[in-house]
Amino acid sequence: MRTIFTLLCLTLLTLPSPAQPTPPKNVIKLSFDGFFFGRYQASYERIVGKYTSVQVTLGGIIDISKSENTAGSLSNNENRTTGFVASPEFRVYLSEFTKTEVPSGFYFGTSIRYRNVKNFEAREDDFSSYEFNEHERNIGLGVVAGVQYVTSFGLGFDAFIGPEFKYVFLDSETTDISTNQDIPDFIQKSSTIRQDALPFAGLNISYAF
Repeated sequence: MRTIFTLLCLTLLTLPSPAQPTPPKNVIKLSFDGFFFGRYQASYERIVGKYTSVQVTLGGIIDISKSENTAGSLSNNENRTTGFVASPEFRVYLSEFTKTEVPSGFYFGTSIRYRNVKNFEAREDDFSSYEFNEHERNIGLGVVAGVQYVTSFGLGFDAFIGPEFKYVFLDSETTDISTNQDIPDFIQKSSTIRQDALPFAGLNISYAF
């Protein structure tokens, strides 16, 4: 009996220990502030080192408004902005992930941001019709400082602020057509390239898994 008990103890000691739960290495996020400005963005972040992570952000821009004014002369107005945003980002955290288990704490990051947006404005009344089309493409480098906090349930937030340096390429066309034959139609096209340095900030709602 003692021999059987000894063999059972030895067997239990040699069994592999239960696997420890794997700490979350991934975070998905939704832009909170963007919803108020017609920007719908989602991000995915993954740990790649003890202090570092990479993040990819994709988003769409949709802002459409129409109005009709029947007081006096009939007037129809339409404003439409559509486009998309793409941005890869590299982050360095001040806390080691083996202590926080998730990408959490204060960080510094750098990103490349590409934005492609089309703006359309139209106005029509009894006397004329007006249209404005603009195609904006910009690519820039952003540098941010931020903080990400993740609870034990995986929910959290990511807040950041920093400057962005970018090149902006603008193509536009303006058309103004009058119903009065004595007034010539007006059509103007333009293309410009400019450099901008602007601050940007954001707040994301996140979930780690």
